[in-house]
Amino acid sequence: MKDRIKDRWEDFHSGKGAANMALEWPDDYVVRFAKRWLADDTIRTVLDMNCGAGRHTALLAELSFAATGYDISDAALELAAGLAKKRGVTATFKQGPSQELPFADGAFDALVAWRTLHVFTLEELPAIIKGMCRVVRPGGRLLVSTRSDRNIYDEARLGTVVHRPTDLTLEQVQELFAGTTVEQVELSEFTSQNRKLRDSYWVISAVR
Repeated sequence: MKDRIKDRWEDFHSGKGAANMALEWPDDYVVRFAKRWLADDTIRTVLDMNCGAGRHTALLAELSFAATGYDISDAALELAAGLAKKRGVTATFKQGPSQELPFADGAFDALVAWRTLHVFTLEELPAIIKGMCRVVRPGGRLLVSTRSDRNIYDEARLGTVVHRPTDLTLEQVQELFAGTTVEQVELSEFTSQNRKLRDSYWVISAVR
């Protein structure tokens, strides 16, 4: 099963799917929170989980964090390493599935998981979030973005993704992150096709 999932993401990052993504420029939310973290001397090591083509790994490295990009796809990591080189920064990259984070307990001061948790099933998410919390030290930070139940899709849009996303309600988000201190939950949304389609994401900031 994991091999099939890995193959799908290899195809995505090697083909047209990746070309349609914002491969270089970080999301404004991540920029904002990462710059807040700069003021905290205790935050130095940051994991970018499911880093994709590495736009946020590169940002974190540019801000002088010790950044690690982690992804199941070798093709994604090749893009990420290329972007870091292009930006003239150094980051660590490691390949593997999010279900099995190969890092020690408390290895990181913060973790970014941006627009990624919706790729897992609702049944998988508790264990994945538990693993995320395990690798972040007590008092460390988590910044997460995942799809909300306010999304409006059509079949053409769904045909461009690797799988049908898992959309979460606010209540499900609160339950999944009950083991952390959630500081902020808000919606980030944009529409297309004269508001017929909506992309809606929860943005969650939490303390381990």
